[in-house]
Amino acid sequence: MKNIQFILLFLYLLVIPKTSLGNDFNVVEFFNKIDTMHAEFTQKNKGVSSSRIIQGSGEIFLKKPNKLIWEMHEPFRKTMVINGSTMIFYDEDLNQALISDYIEDNKSSWINLFMKGKYNDDAKLIKEQTLIDDQYYVSFMIDDFRDQYKSVVFVFKNERLNKVKLEDLSSEIIEIEFTKFEINPTITNTLFNYTVPPSADVIDQRRE
Repeated sequence: MKNIQFILLFLYLLVIPKTSLGNDFNVVEFFNKIDTMHAEFTQKNKGVSSSRIIQGSGEIFLKKPNKLIWEMHEPFRKTMVINGSTMIFYDEDLNQALISDYIEDNKSSWINLFMKGKYNDDAKLIKEQTLIDDQYYVSFMIDDFRDQYKSVVFVFKNERLNKVKLEDLSSEIIEIEFTKFEINPTITNTLFNYTVPPSADVIDQRRE
């Protein structure tokens, strides 16, 4: 259960106050131009019942279709790898790996917005797009995320993704800020051939 909860850590968002509507930035075009992605980020988690903020950092490698590495470097080292139909979550502190099937049509994770192929121009992704102080706050249709989130918001500036803000069903808040965000760098398929450490405790939940 602890491993599952940490995987869901990647899926939270925050509601942004509404002001004037901004229509110049095309989010569908942004997603469609991405074939590969590399990002470095910092992360802040804030619970509802505590003023304590947990901070962390990590790195993302992504390649369409259905290839992803998400590494948390701090405060604990954890790795999530998706390679085709297989997903691996490895907790270095516990030395434990959870292997499961990756379902391509799963819409509950916000990162899945990047992993799909091409969107149609009329794709029903956006709930609201707001321009505040030269930044676009894009709120996504909550129906796709209702099993995990209350809200999902991306913050863009100069057509660059700056932040992802999430609020989960328990009202816990996570803010992911990108210190580096590269679109379409050269990333080889072999990068995603992840091998679980031989000494790890492996829990294999894949269907036969």
